[in-house]
Amino acid sequence: ALYSQTDTMGWQKGALGSLNFSQTALVNWAEGGENSITGTALLGLFAKYRSKLTYWYNTLDLAYGLTGIDFDDVRKNDDNIDFITSYCRYAFGKFYYSGLLNFKSQFAPGYTYPNDTDVVSRFLAPGYLTVAAGLTWSPKKYFSLFFTPISGRFTFVTDEELSNTGAYG
Repeated sequence: ALYSQTDTMGWQKGALGSLNFSQTALVNWAEGGENSITGTALLGLFAKYRSKLTYWYNTLDLAYGLTGIDFDDVRKNDDNIDFITSYCRYAFGKFYYSGLLNFKSQFAPGYTYPNDTDVVSRFLAPGYLTVAAGLTWSPKKYFSLFFTPISGRFTFVTDEELSNTGAYG
């Protein structure tokens, strides 16, 4: 099943965050390479709800990182907004009626480096929304399979300049 009888009823919430830093410094290195410094911030949030007949799971994953190449050329190396909500209601046996919504985008403008003047992406350009409905089969607590005969993926390009160039469809 999606959960066992020993799972806690009601809401459970949690978070995980991290700040990561790294540095590469090359001195008298004959094989080549570049000095760099990198910083990345990650945040993961979840909230799940369980009752006797329903299970609702929500996650929000955020990431943003920068890299300084040779300590002067700063570039984005990670930029992610990812929200998932999944709702399941008991149907029969080991099957649950299920719905899923997934939203993805980014925080800051993106470029095709080394060109850092022409923006190729930004928040909601693109933005992706996936909606799906179907049945979840869950024979074990640690395994489930989502059958989705009905689904759709929508792409948003809210930046008119990028939209006019035909970026992202």
